[in-house]
Amino acid sequence: MSAEVVEVWLQSGRCVRICQVSLRPIEHALLTGKPLSSQKGQAEAFFLIDEDGNWWILKKFHNNCNLDRNYLNRIGSVLPRHKAFSCGTERHVLSQGTLQNILGCHYSPDLDNWLDRTILMPRISGLDWAAVADEIRDGNIQLDGSHRLALCSSLAHVVERLESSRCAHRDLSCGNVFVDTTTWEIYLIDFDACTTRASRCHR
Repeated sequence: MSAEVVEVWLQSGRCVRICQVSLRPIEHALLTGKPLSSQKGQAEAFFLIDEDGNWWILKKFHNNCNLDRNYLNRIGSVLPRHKAFSCGTERHVLSQGTLQNILGCHYSPDLDNWLDRTILMPRISGLDWAAVADEIRDGNIQLDGSHRLALCSSLAHVVERLESSRCAHRDLSCGNVFVDTTTWEIYLIDFDACTTRASRCHR
């Protein structure tokens, strides 16, 4: 039902109001009337845009995935308040009743029900390290010595900041490390395996 309920929303041509943000799906560049989305692991991600042009991601987990709402909320509460961790600190774990039924906005009971146990979060700028590595191999991105040092320094500072809050990401794989290829800053995503030595976020 995922694609269908978001498709109806897209085709309405109207925004919805969630968590005080007005959002609408982004249409697929090649498939008219279809929302832009991607499948990755245990979830499907739909790409949204707000009134200011900022991109968001609506993450819908598959039915067999046990979403621990309390765990996800606790993780967001202990991560450092820094843009490198905005994927974890600025996300919202949605529930039924989240969708606001207000004049001029799209609303449907099906969408409201579907939003239960989804995660809304800002989209991180740039590319994950796997994509950056592919671009380097293909010759589309050139990294000189200063760029490489900037990347290493940014990653080291991000990990240091995280550990100073007594947290460990535990899955710093290439898909979870995002690189802004304009500033060469590092951002981390996917904190579902994160732990803290203060034992406030262990499953």
